[in-house]
Amino acid sequence: MRQKAKKKRPKDRSNTERLLIDAAKTIFSRHGYAGATTRMIAKEAGVNLALIARYFQNKHGLLLAMIEKGAEESAAEPLPYPPQDNLLTECLTFAEASLKRLFDQIELLKIVIVQSLTDQSFVEGVQELDLLHHDRVIYERISGHFKNVQHDPKPEDVQAFVNMLERSILGTVCFQYLVMGESKEKCQDDLRSAISVFCEMATKVKAR
Repeated sequence: MRQKAKKKRPKDRSNTERLLIDAAKTIFSRHGYAGATTRMIAKEAGVNLALIARYFQNKHGLLLAMIEKGAEESAAEPLPYPPQDNLLTECLTFAEASLKRLFDQIELLKIVIVQSLTDQSFVEGVQELDLLHHDRVIYERISGHFKNVQHDPKPEDVQAFVNMLERSILGTVCFQYLVMGESKEKCQDDLRSAISVFCEMATKVKAR
């Protein structure tokens, strides 16, 4: 009597993509973007090399997917601290948590910066991604603090302040730490001073 052939389980694309993105993080961090190959990434993930081309087209597409996935995960995670009592404390605590995350991912951040400076197609690919949805939680918290000094703050004013805060944090890491070679402690101190000034100015403007 012939045995029935076992049905092959359907391939779980989302799981395979997750394996490849995680493997890409490891390989990019270990070898840099230029030194990494799709063969290395596929081997690290334990999947067929052809799946990178099928799901991401190439190494370039895999790096973009890694960036987008990171932004999505960041948006889904709650802030690692409770709401603070005032605008200044909220911003300083947010900056501290954000700096820690960026310093933990510094090797990958270097890769993104280098590719942005040397590969226009990469820049265009990043610009097409939806990376601006990660600030909603801090936006809502800061909006609440703005309401303490103004009854009905304009959403665009709150968004402009959040953008300034996030760009200041990223700029501190990219310029002061990576380009100027300043210590983490110096970067943190300078960022705290800048945020204190921004919050004081915002509070005075709103109080008028």
